[in-house]
Amino acid sequence: MIVLQGRYTGRKEVFIRSFDDETSERPYDHCLVAAIKKYPTKVIHKDSAKKTAKKSRVKFVCYSY
Repeated sequence: MIVLQGRYTGRKEVFIRSFDDETSERPYDHCLVAAIKKYPTKVIHKDSAKKTAKKSRVKFVCYSY
């Protein structure tokens, strides 16, 4: 799935769990989603091992809506 609105527009996301029961806080169906916050960047030959590890890291975020 791809996010179409909001802060993470254009990012890929995956459904973790859907909540069909309504609560007083959320009187509608909602779901828990995990999305990619930061994609890995390009690694070049002259980068150190520490810098390569940092660039290769993928950051993610979980939220519900």
